[in-house]
Amino acid sequence: MKGREEKELVYHLLEKDYSVFYNVLNKQEITLHWHKHYEILYLEKGSVELILNGETVLFKEKEMIMINAYESHGIKAFEESKFLVMQFKAEFLDEEYCKLFRMKYLVTFLNSGSVKERIVKQNSVFQNDIIQIQEVLDLKPIAYEMCIRANLLKMIYNLIQQKIIHIPDLHHIGCKNLNIIMQAVDYVQKNLESKIEERDLAKRLGYNQSYFCKMFKEVVGQTFMQYVLYLRISEAEKSLISTEKSITQISMESGFNSLSYFNRAFKKKMVSHPCSTEK
Repeated sequence: MKGREEKELVYHLLEKDYSVFYNVLNKQEITLHWHKHYEILYLEKGSVELILNGETVLFKEKEMIMINAYESHGIKAFEESKFLVMQFKAEFLDEEYCKLFRMKYLVTFLNSGSVKERIVKQNSVFQNDIIQIQEVLDLKPIAYEMCIRANLLKMIYNLIQQKIIHIPDLHHIGCKNLNIIMQAVDYVQKNLESKIEERDLAKRLGYNQSYFCKMFKEVVGQTFMQYVLYLRISEAEKSLISTEKSITQISMESGFNSLSYFNRAFKKKMVSHPCSTEK
Protein backbone atom coordinates (compact mmCIF):
# COMPACT_ATOMS: atom_id res chain seq x y z
CA MET A 1 0.00 0.00 0.00
CA LYS A 2 1.51 3.33 -0.98
CA GLY A 3 1.50 6.39 1.24
CA ARG A 4 -1.17 8.34 -0.64
CA GLU A 5 -3.56 5.38 -0.50
CA GLU A 6 -2.85 4.93 3.19
CA LYS A 7 -3.69 8.58 3.93
CA GLU A 8 -7.02 8.27 2.15
CA LEU A 9 -7.78 5.04 4.03
CA VAL A 10 -7.05 6.68 7.37
CA TYR A 11 -9.37 9.61 6.77
CA HIS A 12 -12.11 7.35 5.43
CA LEU A 13 -12.02 5.08 8.47
CA LEU A 14 -12.04 7.86 11.06
CA GLU A 15 -15.56 9.04 10.30
CA LYS A 16 -16.34 7.61 13.76
CA ASP A 17 -14.53 8.58 16.94
CA TYR A 18 -12.46 5.39 16.78
CA SER A 19 -11.53 2.60 14.39
CA VAL A 20 -9.82 -0.79 14.78
CA PHE A 21 -8.66 -2.84 11.79
CA TYR A 22 -5.88 -5.02 10.40
CA ASN A 23 -3.29 -3.80 7.91
CA VAL A 24 -1.04 -6.28 6.09
CA LEU A 25 2.13 -5.18 4.28
CA ASN A 26 4.12 -7.61 2.14
CA LYS A 27 7.54 -6.02 1.63
CA GLN A 28 5.73 -2.74 1.05
CA GLU A 29 6.19 0.81 2.28
CA ILE A 30 3.87 3.40 3.77
CA THR A 31 5.46 6.78 3.10
CA LEU A 32 5.64 9.58 5.65
CA HIS A 33 2.21 10.87 6.63
CA TRP A 34 0.32 12.24 9.65
CA HIS A 35 -3.24 12.54 10.83
CA LYS A 36 -5.34 14.43 13.36
CA HIS A 37 -6.16 11.38 15.45
CA TYR A 38 -4.13 9.16 17.77
CA GLU A 39 -2.94 5.72 16.74
CA ILE A 40 -1.81 2.59 18.58
CA LEU A 41 0.09 0.10 16.39
CA TYR A 42 0.52 -3.51 17.48
CA LEU A 43 2.73 -5.66 15.24
CA GLU A 44 1.12 -9.09 15.29
CA LYS A 45 3.54 -10.66 12.80
CA GLY A 46 6.75 -9.73 10.97
CA SER A 47 9.31 -6.95 11.40
CA VAL A 48 9.33 -3.44 9.98
CA GLU A 49 11.35 -0.26 9.92
CA LEU A 50 9.41 2.48 11.67
CA ILE A 51 10.20 6.13 10.87
CA LEU A 52 8.82 8.48 13.50
CA ASN A 53 9.75 12.17 13.87
CA GLY A 54 12.84 11.65 11.76
CA GLU A 55 14.10 8.72 13.85
CA THR A 56 14.29 5.22 12.33
CA VAL A 57 13.95 2.15 14.54
CA LEU A 58 13.34 -1.57 14.11
CA PHE A 59 9.79 -2.47 15.17
CA LYS A 60 9.45 -6.17 15.99
CA GLU A 61 6.74 -8.80 16.41
CA LYS A 62 4.48 -8.43 19.50
CA GLU A 63 5.64 -4.85 20.08
CA MET A 64 3.32 -1.86 20.40
CA ILE A 65 3.67 1.89 20.06
CA MET A 66 1.36 4.87 20.39
CA ILE A 67 1.66 7.68 17.86
CA ASN A 68 0.57 11.20 18.67
CA ALA A 69 -1.81 13.19 16.53
CA TYR A 70 0.15 15.19 13.89
CA GLU A 71 3.33 13.12 14.33
CA SER A 72 4.88 12.23 10.99
CA HIS A 73 5.51 8.51 10.59
CA GLY A 74 6.14 5.91 7.92
CA ILE A 75 6.71 2.14 7.72
CA LYS A 76 8.86 -0.13 5.58
CA ALA A 77 8.12 -3.87 5.81
CA PHE A 78 11.00 -6.31 5.25
CA GLU A 79 8.66 -9.32 5.10
CA GLU A 80 4.94 -9.99 5.26
CA SER A 81 3.88 -8.04 8.35
CA LYS A 82 0.46 -7.79 9.97
CA PHE A 83 -0.60 -4.86 12.15
CA LEU A 84 -3.51 -4.38 14.48
CA VAL A 85 -4.25 -0.66 14.03
CA MET A 86 -6.23 1.15 16.73
CA GLN A 87 -7.09 4.78 16.00
CA PHE A 88 -9.13 7.23 18.06
CA LYS A 89 -10.10 10.88 18.08
CA ALA A 90 -10.06 13.10 21.17
CA GLU A 91 -13.86 12.75 21.21
CA PHE A 92 -13.45 9.06 22.07
CA LEU A 93 -12.40 9.97 25.62
CA ASP A 94 -14.30 11.40 28.57
CA GLU A 95 -15.05 15.13 28.34
CA GLU A 96 -12.19 16.28 30.63
CA TYR A 97 -9.56 14.29 28.79
CA CYS A 98 -11.15 15.05 25.43
CA LYS A 99 -10.21 18.73 25.98
CA LEU A 100 -6.65 17.77 26.78
CA PHE A 101 -6.21 15.45 23.80
CA ARG A 102 -7.67 18.08 21.43
CA MET A 103 -4.62 20.28 21.98
CA LYS A 104 -2.70 20.03 18.72
CA TYR A 105 0.80 18.54 19.09
CA LEU A 106 0.34 17.97 22.82
CA VAL A 107 3.88 16.71 23.34
CA THR A 108 3.59 15.94 27.05
CA PHE A 109 2.24 12.47 26.20
CA LEU A 110 5.03 10.70 24.43
CA ASN A 111 8.00 12.91 23.65
CA SER A 112 9.87 12.43 26.91
CA GLY A 113 12.38 10.09 25.30
CA SER A 114 13.55 8.55 22.06
CA VAL A 115 11.30 6.48 19.81
CA LYS A 116 13.01 3.31 21.09
CA GLU A 117 11.94 4.21 24.63
CA ARG A 118 8.34 4.60 23.47
CA ILE A 119 8.07 1.08 22.09
CA VAL A 120 6.18 -1.24 24.44
CA LYS A 121 7.71 -4.71 24.48
CA GLN A 122 5.54 -7.84 24.80
CA ASN A 123 3.59 -7.03 27.95
CA SER A 124 0.93 -9.07 29.76
CA VAL A 125 -0.81 -5.90 30.96
CA PHE A 126 -1.81 -5.11 27.37
CA GLN A 127 -1.74 -8.60 25.89
CA ASN A 128 -5.13 -9.61 27.30
CA ASP A 129 -6.78 -6.47 25.89
CA ILE A 130 -5.19 -7.07 22.48
CA ILE A 131 -6.22 -10.75 22.42
CA GLN A 132 -9.83 -9.85 23.22
CA ILE A 133 -9.91 -7.14 20.57
CA GLN A 134 -8.48 -9.58 18.01
CA GLU A 135 -11.03 -12.28 18.91
CA VAL A 136 -14.08 -10.05 18.53
CA LEU A 137 -12.64 -8.38 15.43
CA ASP A 138 -12.24 -11.79 13.78
CA LEU A 139 -15.61 -13.25 14.85
CA LYS A 140 -17.70 -10.04 14.92
CA PRO A 141 -20.38 -11.30 17.33
CA ILE A 142 -23.45 -9.20 18.08
CA ALA A 143 -22.46 -5.89 19.73
CA TYR A 144 -18.74 -6.59 19.15
CA GLU A 145 -18.14 -2.84 18.75
CA MET A 146 -18.97 -2.36 22.45
CA CYS A 147 -16.27 -4.87 23.42
CA ILE A 148 -13.69 -3.19 21.16
CA ARG A 149 -14.53 0.26 22.56
CA ALA A 150 -14.29 -1.01 26.15
CA ASN A 151 -10.95 -2.74 25.59
CA LEU A 152 -9.48 0.24 23.73
CA LEU A 153 -10.42 2.55 26.60
CA LYS A 154 -8.92 0.05 29.05
CA MET A 155 -5.72 -0.05 26.99
CA ILE A 156 -5.44 3.76 27.04
CA TYR A 157 -6.05 3.66 30.81
CA ASN A 158 -3.26 1.09 31.25
CA LEU A 159 -0.90 3.15 29.07
CA ILE A 160 -1.51 6.07 31.45
CA GLN A 161 -1.04 3.93 34.58
CA GLN A 162 2.20 2.48 33.15
CA LYS A 163 3.31 6.09 32.44
CA ILE A 164 3.74 5.37 28.76
CA ILE A 165 1.24 8.17 28.25
CA HIS A 166 2.13 11.07 30.54
CA ILE A 167 -0.77 13.39 31.31
CA PRO A 168 -1.13 16.02 34.02
CA ASP A 169 -3.49 15.71 36.97
CA LEU A 170 -6.53 17.58 35.67
CA HIS A 171 -8.14 17.79 39.10
CA HIS A 172 -5.02 19.50 40.47
CA ILE A 173 -4.73 21.90 37.51
CA GLY A 174 -8.40 22.83 37.35
CA CYS A 175 -10.66 23.60 34.38
CA LYS A 176 -9.94 27.33 34.41
CA ASN A 177 -6.17 26.88 34.10
CA LEU A 178 -6.57 24.16 31.47
CA ASN A 179 -8.75 26.49 29.40
CA ILE A 180 -6.11 29.23 29.67
CA ILE A 181 -3.42 26.85 28.41
CA MET A 182 -5.68 25.78 25.55
CA GLN A 183 -6.14 29.46 24.63
CA ALA A 184 -2.36 29.91 24.68
CA VAL A 185 -1.82 26.87 22.44
CA ASP A 186 -4.53 28.09 20.05
CA TYR A 187 -2.89 31.53 19.89
CA VAL A 188 0.51 30.02 19.08
CA GLN A 189 -0.93 27.82 16.33
CA LYS A 190 -2.57 30.83 14.66
CA ASN A 191 0.48 33.10 14.93
CA LEU A 192 3.46 30.85 14.15
CA GLU A 193 4.71 33.19 11.41
CA SER A 194 4.83 36.13 13.85
CA LYS A 195 7.14 36.94 16.71
CA ILE A 196 5.77 35.28 19.86
CA GLU A 197 6.81 36.46 23.32
CA GLU A 198 5.88 34.56 26.47
CA ARG A 199 5.57 37.77 28.51
CA ASP A 200 3.16 39.39 26.03
CA LEU A 201 0.93 36.31 25.79
CA ALA A 202 0.81 35.89 29.59
CA LYS A 203 -0.30 39.52 29.91
CA ARG A 204 -2.86 39.03 27.14
CA LEU A 205 -4.35 36.11 29.10
CA GLY A 206 -4.33 38.00 32.42
CA TYR A 207 -1.45 36.20 34.17
CA ASN A 208 2.00 37.23 35.32
CA GLN A 209 4.80 35.62 33.33
CA SER A 210 6.26 33.39 36.06
CA TYR A 211 2.89 31.85 37.02
CA PHE A 212 1.94 31.35 33.37
CA CYS A 213 5.32 29.70 32.67
CA LYS A 214 4.95 27.31 35.63
CA MET A 215 1.36 26.41 34.73
CA PHE A 216 2.18 25.89 31.04
CA LYS A 217 5.04 23.50 31.78
CA GLU A 218 2.92 21.56 34.26
CA VAL A 219 0.24 20.93 31.64
CA VAL A 220 2.27 20.62 28.44
CA GLY A 221 5.47 19.10 29.81
CA GLN A 222 7.73 21.69 28.13
CA THR A 223 8.48 25.35 28.61
CA PHE A 224 6.44 27.74 26.51
CA MET A 225 9.28 28.58 24.12
CA GLN A 226 10.27 24.90 23.75
CA TYR A 227 6.68 24.23 22.73
CA VAL A 228 6.67 27.11 20.22
CA LEU A 229 9.85 25.71 18.65
CA TYR A 230 8.35 22.20 18.55
CA LEU A 231 5.25 23.50 16.75
CA ARG A 232 7.31 25.44 14.23
CA ILE A 233 9.47 22.42 13.39
CA SER A 234 6.39 20.17 13.13
CA GLU A 235 4.59 22.58 10.78
CA ALA A 236 7.73 22.95 8.69
CA GLU A 237 8.06 19.17 8.41
CA LYS A 238 4.46 18.88 7.19
CA SER A 239 5.14 21.48 4.49
CA LEU A 240 8.37 19.76 3.44
CA ILE A 241 6.52 16.46 3.02
CA SER A 242 3.39 17.75 1.30
CA THR A 243 4.30 20.87 -0.72
CA GLU A 244 6.73 22.00 -3.40
CA LYS A 245 7.75 25.13 -1.48
CA SER A 246 11.43 25.94 -1.01
CA ILE A 247 13.13 25.33 2.33
CA THR A 248 13.66 29.09 2.71
CA GLN A 249 9.96 29.83 2.18
CA ILE A 250 8.89 27.08 4.56
CA SER A 251 11.29 28.27 7.26
CA MET A 252 9.93 31.83 7.05
CA GLU A 253 6.29 30.68 7.07
CA SER A 254 7.05 28.57 10.16
CA GLY A 255 8.33 31.60 12.08
CA PHE A 256 12.10 31.26 11.63
CA ASN A 257 13.86 34.50 10.69
CA SER A 258 17.12 32.72 9.85
CA LEU A 259 17.58 29.77 7.50
CA SER A 260 20.72 28.63 9.32
CA TYR A 261 18.86 28.60 12.67
CA PHE A 262 16.00 26.66 11.06
CA ASN A 263 18.42 24.06 9.66
CA ARG A 264 20.09 23.60 13.06
CA ALA A 265 16.79 23.39 14.97
CA PHE A 266 15.25 20.99 12.43
CA LYS A 267 18.27 18.69 12.44
CA LYS A 268 18.39 18.63 16.24
CA LYS A 269 14.74 17.54 16.54
CA MET A 270 14.33 15.41 13.42
CA VAL A 271 17.88 13.94 13.34
CA SER A 272 18.03 14.67 9.59
CA HIS A 273 18.56 17.81 7.47
CA PRO A 274 15.45 19.49 5.93
CA CYS A 275 16.76 18.58 2.45
CA SER A 276 16.31 14.87 3.17
CA THR A 277 12.67 15.42 4.21
CA GLU A 278 11.61 17.40 1.13
CA LYS A 279 8.85 15.96 -1.06
